[in-house]
Amino acid sequence: MRQELVFIGQNMDEAGLSKALDKCLLPMDEVLKGKEYWATLHDPFPEWRAA
Repeated sequence: MRQELVFIGQNMDEAGLSKALDKCLLPMDEVLKGKEYWATLHDPFPEWRAA
């Protein structure tokens, strides 16, 4: 399983951005638990609804 994000900009803190994104990754044992388990995890983002 692989996903990619692309950031384009000038004077970005690449190391800082990479470190912050790495904190969001699940360890492999949690990845393998699947969608039902993932749904039990805390979602720090507010619910998004299209206008």
